[in-house]
Formats: sequence, C-alpha cells, structure tokens
Amino acid sequence: MLTYGGIETSPLSIRELVSLIRVYKGDRRLIIHNVSDVEITTKLESELNEFTSIDYKTNERVTLEGNTLVIPAYASVIMK
Repeated sequence: MLTYGGIETSPLSIRELVSLIRVYKGDRRLIIHNVSDVEITTKLESELNEFTSIDYKTNERVTLEGNTLVIPAYASVIMK
C-alpha cells in the first residue's frame, strides 16, 4: 500500500508534523510524522474525518480518541 499508488497533500498544517495521504486502488492512508521533540495534539477535522483508526504506530503512546490524535515526539502514525 505505501509503496504503490499516488501521493496527495494533506490539509494538516502544523509546523512540527510532516503529513501526506497515500492512495492505492481506492484505499487511502494518512501518514503523519512528528519531527519535533515535543508531543503534539491535533484534531482530524474536515477532509481528515475519513481517517478513523490507527493502522500502524511507532510509539505505543500514540492515541486516537474521537477525532483527537496525540503523537509523541519523533513518532509516526498511519491512519486508515
């Protein structure tokens, strides 16, 4: 999934986060990397409402409650 298909820009615009949407055969994944040394909390709103569960995370402290995502420093998450 992450190797094939296209890449779309993500509307998430937080300086500490690098994000993109990967699309392949109708499947979409939101990939977010926290490249800072601080924990970031953000809400997945508007266009990002379709991403409702965590598919993969690099840190067990990554959490999603409702549409609120918490990403520890230097962690990454893949949302589906």
